[in-house]
Formats: sequence, C-alpha cells, structure tokens
Amino acid sequence: MYPSTVPPLLWSSFLLFWLISGSIFTFWCWFFNVSFPWNLISIRDVHDLTQWLLIALTALFTWSYFGLYCTINLVYKTFTATTITSHLAPSILTPLTGLINLYTFPFLFIFLLITSLSLVFCLTYNRAESSAFYSYVGVIFFAGFFFFSSSSLITFFLAYEMFLIPSFLILYKFAKTRRAIEAAYLMFFWTQFGAMFLIMSFLYVFLTTNSTSWDLIRNYHFTNFECSFLMTCWLIGFGVKLPLWPFYGWLPKAHVEASTNFSIFLSGVLVKFAFFGLLRCLMTLNLDPSWPFIVPFLAMGLIEASFKLFIQIDLKKLVAYATVIEMHWLTICVVTGSSPIILAGFAMLINHALLSSNAFLLVDAINRRFKTRLITELSGLNLLCPKLFILSFINCLLFLGFPGSLTFVSEVLFFTFLIDLFPVMALLLILFLYVLAPSFFFRSWFNLMFGMSHFFSKAGPLDLTLREFISISSLELLIYYLGISWQTLLV
Repeated sequence: MYPSTVPPLLWSSFLLFWLISGSIFTFWCWFFNVSFPWNLISIRDVHDLTQWLLIALTALFTWSYFGLYCTINLVYKTFTATTITSHLAPSILTPLTGLINLYTFPFLFIFLLITSLSLVFCLTYNRAESSAFYSYVGVIFFAGFFFFSSSSLITFFLAYEMFLIPSFLILYKFAKTRRAIEAAYLMFFWTQFGAMFLIMSFLYVFLTTNSTSWDLIRNYHFTNFECSFLMTCWLIGFGVKLPLWPFYGWLPKAHVEASTNFSIFLSGVLVKFAFFGLLRCLMTLNLDPSWPFIVPFLAMGLIEASFKLFIQIDLKKLVAYATVIEMHWLTICVVTGSSPIILAGFAMLINHALLSSNAFLLVDAINRRFKTRLITELSGLNLLCPKLFILSFINCLLFLGFPGSLTFVSEVLFFTFLIDLFPVMALLLILFLYVLAPSFFFRSWFNLMFGMSHFFSKAGPLDLTLREFISISSLELLIYYLGISWQTLLV
C-alpha cells in the first residue's frame, strides 16, 4: 500500500542524506584540521566556508522536502475527495496507519530542519565535541525510525525511551557549570518518573487485550473508567517531556543552562516526539469521558506559565516559559478530539518549532554581543544593532500571530471551531493567550529593544553577521511561506 510504504522509503532517503552530509562535514573538518574558535563574530575563512556549506545543504534539502510534503497532502486530498473505490483509500483513511503516516511528514520536516540548524550552531564547539553531538543526534534519528514506523507497543516504548540517553549525554557532556549538570540529572529523573506511568499503562493494555499490535488494540473497546485511567497515565508519561503542568519545572532550568544548539534541539525536536507519542496513544481511545477532567489541569498550566512570564529577567527563561504555554495549547488541541482542531494543532506544532528556534537564536545573538541575557542590563537594541532589532521585533509579531503567518492560520483554525464547541473555554483561552501572556512577553522584549542604552564600550557591539541574518530571517520567512501554503491546501 502507498501510505504504509512511504515512511520507510522516506526514512531511508533521510538516513542516506544524513550519512552523506555527515561525511562531508567530517571530511571537511579533517582535511582542513579545523579547530573552531569560541567567538563566532571573528571567525576564520575555513570555519565560515564550513558554515555556509551546511546552510546550503540544509536549505536545499528543506525546500525539496517541503515540496514533497505538499505533494503528499495533495494526494491525500485527492483520495479523500474521490468517490471511486480504490485499494489506496482505506489505508490512507485508517486512523493508525494512513493518518499517522501522513502526520509523520510534519514531524520529519521539523526534525531535519531543526537538527540541521542546531548542527550549524554547534560549530562553536571544538572538533571532538561537534563529532560527539553529531553522533548523539544520529542515535536519536535511529530511534526515531522505530518510533514513527513501529506497529508494536513494545518497540514504540523502547524507541521513545531511547531518546533519553543521547539527550542526557548532550546536556551532561557539554555542561560548563554545576547548574547545567544538575539540570541534566533533573531531566533524567523526571523522564524516568514519566516512564513508570507509561510502563504501567502499556502493561495494562497488554494484559487486557492480549496483544501489542496497535491495530488490534484500536479495535478493543475500553470502558469509560479504563479510558480515563489510560489517558491519565499517558498524559503524565508524555507530559513530563512535553512538558505539562506540574511537571515542567526541569525545562526552564535545562534551557537556561544548556547551549543554544541543545535548546533549539530540545524545543524543536525532543518535545515534538513526546507530542507525537501522546497523539498516537490517544487516537486509540474514546476521549469523550476523559477530556473534561484533563482540561482544567492544562488550563492551570497556561495560567501559571503566563504569570511567570511577568517575573522573568532572563531572556532564555522567558522564551522557555513561552514554549511551555504553547505546548499546553497544543495538548488542548489533541484532547478535545475534534479533527479540525487537531489539524490546527499540527499547524501550531510546525509553527512552534520554527518560532521557538528563532527566538533562541535571537537570544544567543544578544548574549554573545552583550555578554548577558538579563533584561535589567539590556536596553536600546534599536540604536545599537538595527538588524538584530528588526528581526527581534518581527519575531514578537509572529509570536502574537501576525496575519498571513502560520501562527495566524493555526490560531484562526483553532478558535473558529473551539468557539462553536466550547465557547466558555474559548473565551478564557483568548483572555490568557491574547491579553496576559503577550503583554508580559512583549513587556520584557520591548524593554530590551527600546529606550536608552546602558552599554558602554570603546567599540560598539557588532550587528548581525550575514550568516546570522540569513539564518534567522529565513526562519521568519519560512513561517510566512508555510502560512500561505497552508491556506492554499485548505482551499
């Protein structure tokens, strides 16, 4: 069948691309004996050429892949619109085969783009650390193959837990402070806490259905109590890594202490694996008796994270709490069980990966120029670094949902259907997501971007380099391009 053969074929081509690009990168470093400096503002010619090589490979593969993704969506719409009986249509419309396979494309797109971007910015490491980071990401890619294509509950769980080891090693090995080591252990123990609930729920499913196949489990009828029990276990198990309230305490600490490339990778890739795992598990259940008990906890997470935005003085922690809000928003899209809202959730998923990565890149650019991320010590960015100011201002507009962007499309889809289904909850979400959270978020960024500068130096801070400007602006343009493309697919 067409949809069932697409993921292995895609993963094989992606793995081939990964090996080729990795070989080129390794050979380039070995041939020129590259030892990367820590200061990216003053870089050698070979280092600069290596970065441009990776950027060119990333751009070429990203746009070619997105063209393939649009083609598959067009095929999906064609088969769902036709009335002719075809042997392809049942497999495309089967919830746990065709639907999951089609939904795999956004995850693959995010994984390749964000991973390549994090590899470009890991060139601040020396050669040994860059090779180690590349190896750990390769292990995560290998685990992702089984995670997406597995039809067995056991393989699915083992692949999901396999993400933890390289993630912990990345944060632990590249730790420069004691707090970074503490954040690595905190991430490890919280993830293991969530794994206990996953093991308990998967064992219950196996003992009840006498099967580990997703297709057979999907056809089993669970009682309302069983649905509530399994949904609670899965929300805790996957919610630790998403993360959801009250388990997200480790995420801001990990972001603050980690390097920029790991923050990009954590927010854009690892968190999305947990979201995909939660989605696949919840698609096997009847969500009607369970979701009213889950939404209050998600709303509590939104409220708490929104108010915590007001007291943050570290830019990186500010972005981390903004990602927490968006992940709670994404989970609400899933647990409602409405197909249009789930569609809005996937648009929001891609947008969150691009927007959070762009925000972490901006914070990194500010930190390298002013040697601090504290909002109390920064101001007047519009006078000191005009290019950095413009891109930061555009990023704030995208965060709010500027018309035409993918953020705007996903939010319009979400609230259009949510107001019809749950009007009271929609009004409460509008209050927190469009009044409180943006006000607190913009307050910190506007204090940074405007006002008189307190930065004193004989030589002013350098503005964005050409490489940084292209990397950051490309992400912002991609958000607009995807927003326009998504609207054409919905027509």
